[in-house]
Amino acid sequence: MTIRFHRYDAAGAREQRAVVRRVYERAYADAIASSNPFEQPGPFMERFDAYTDPARSTATGFALVIATDGAEPVGQSWGWPLDERAGAGWWRGLQLDDGDPADFTREDGRRTFALSEIMVAKEQAGRGIGRALHDELLDGRAEQRATLLVDPVNDRAYERYARWGWSKAGTLRPDWPDAPTFRRIDPAASRPCRLNRWPTAPEALNPRPPPAEGGEATAVRGEVVELSEPADAAMAMNRHLGRS
Repeated sequence: MTIRFHRYDAAGAREQRAVVRRVYERAYADAIASSNPFEQPGPFMERFDAYTDPARSTATGFALVIATDGAEPVGQSWGWPLDERAGAGWWRGLQLDDGDPADFTREDGRRTFALSEIMVAKEQAGRGIGRALHDELLDGRAEQRATLLVDPVNDRAYERYARWGWSKAGTLRPDWPDAPTFRRIDPAASRPCRLNRWPTAPEALNPRPPPAEGGEATAVRGEVVELSEPADAAMAMNRHLGRS
């Protein structure tokens, strides 16, 4: 297979709305079947519309990457830089593990990229598309670091991102409408974890991944490696992007 990546800004992303919904429905079929209001396509697309609303600060610098195999969309990932306004919302409720919270959460639109979503159609599992989307979205970013949320009870997601160089920074509970109540891996905690990625060597900025299992998968840009299944938007992680 050859995975191709297609990039869109906020305006272009809104034009791809039908594709975004279709990929979401295929990636989160089990969650949608659970009847959880937060996981339903309607509320999900309302959040997507809010992220790409030109009146909101998240639309400035918004980046969507859609992965296709031939003409078929098979995965997608998106995020945006945190300016002062968007950063205030993203970091609200953070309980930082270490350091000065005021300094850690300071944003100016150039410091932090918020990785909001990575998802892959369920039937495409194991082809390396998720990691490829992760790398495609983040490689070449001008910000110093990236951040994302992961459900702390999702051990597979936590371990996967740790292997990719992410590290925990603190805990919080998002204030999204109908957002689930999250728990840390530590049973004494009650909020999702936020993690950072701070590589210790230059090569860690773009580590060369192992070959994907079971195939000759390649990508037009970047190597296709192991699958990153859809992470629940709950546990937050940060990753250093190597910019000063």
